[in-house]
Amino acid sequence: MAKKARVVGVGGTFDHFHLGHRKLIDAAAAAADTLMIGITSDSFAEQLEKLYPESLQSYFTRLESVKTYCASQKYQSEFFSLSDPYGPTLSADTVDVLCVSSETKKTADQINKKRQEASLQVLPIIEVPLLTLATGEPLSSTLIRQGVVNRVGTLYESALEKTLVLTKEQRAFFAELQGELIKKPMAGNGLQLVVGDSSLQKFLANDWHFDLAVFDYQIGREPYEPPVIAKDKIDLIATNPAGAISTHLTSVLKTALQKKMRNVFVEGEEDLAAVALVLIAPLGTEIYYGQPGVGLVCIQLTEEKKNKIYKILLQ
Repeated sequence: MAKKARVVGVGGTFDHFHLGHRKLIDAAAAAADTLMIGITSDSFAEQLEKLYPESLQSYFTRLESVKTYCASQKYQSEFFSLSDPYGPTLSADTVDVLCVSSETKKTADQINKKRQEASLQVLPIIEVPLLTLATGEPLSSTLIRQGVVNRVGTLYESALEKTLVLTKEQRAFFAELQGELIKKPMAGNGLQLVVGDSSLQKFLANDWHFDLAVFDYQIGREPYEPPVIAKDKIDLIATNPAGAISTHLTSVLKTALQKKMRNVFVEGEEDLAAVALVLIAPLGTEIYYGQPGVGLVCIQLTEEKKNKIYKILLQ
């Protein structure tokens, strides 16, 4: 089938390049011989992407992701940096058609309004529906940075929909070191979460910052005194049996993160709270826990770590 146009204009931030981005570019490629793709500059992206900016990828990283995909599909493409919503689309003969998502259709309408004001021909608009998740929400880079989904729309929390009792193989996996052995916090830009009473004692003794602590008033499965956090300082209480991740624990941890609460007490055992936090916390989060007989461990939350733990829990 013949192409509809010579050049199609596409623009976006393309952060954490995902399946929805691929579908947008595929639709554009089906509409014209050449794709002219604008990718927001770092400064413009920071203005547009308000949530979880600490894990927003750089312009170079985003550009390379789009280039790599277009090359893999053998799309004839040109790339440029966007410092505003319009780019070169307000020039007379730059593009013949615009391809946008449902979310950015209003930008295309603004472009055509400005073209009319400049006595330029209105451009046809191809609107591509957003990719919808099982929750009904559209797949977005914000949700990926938030740690909710991966780049093909898989919901990480789906592994925690039911209370999980770990298998022998899963217990063996989580008995291994899941992060980096450290002497003090790494102090990155993301959240800092602490799991375990002995780990929390270290944080408090050294006046190290943390955003959320999860504890059960036990060290080595034995009660101790005085409690690391006074009972009147507890914000939420979760119930969780040993060797399991209960739906109640997951729900309480989600609430604590969303409402920025600081102290969660677990009735039962809190050890596997770190695993649940891997799946529900934002990218860039640092999760600290104690490895028995080894020391303090930091899990730096990346997409790779989330995907790995997700797969382990499905086994």
